[in-house]
Amino acid sequence: MYEEQLAQLTQQVFNMESAALVTDNLRNTMATVDAMKSANKEIRKQYGKIDINKIEVLSFSSLSKWEGITHASVLIC
Repeated sequence: MYEEQLAQLTQQVFNMESAALVTDNLRNTMATVDAMKSANKEIRKQYGKIDINKIEVLSFSSLSKWEGITHASVLIC
């Protein structure tokens, strides 16, 4: 009888500890999700400020300069 009560109590303690761990994990998960949402909003703000046309112009300009340098080095050699 005593052993059965001890086993039940031990199982109840285990269940309570498990529930506490699950609760902590859920809190941590919620904090992680909140941080990810916040970061996502901030990233969207930053990308919203980027002008794709300027990137294309800079890229084309850099490519043109590189081609000019390559052409000049071929002429020199």
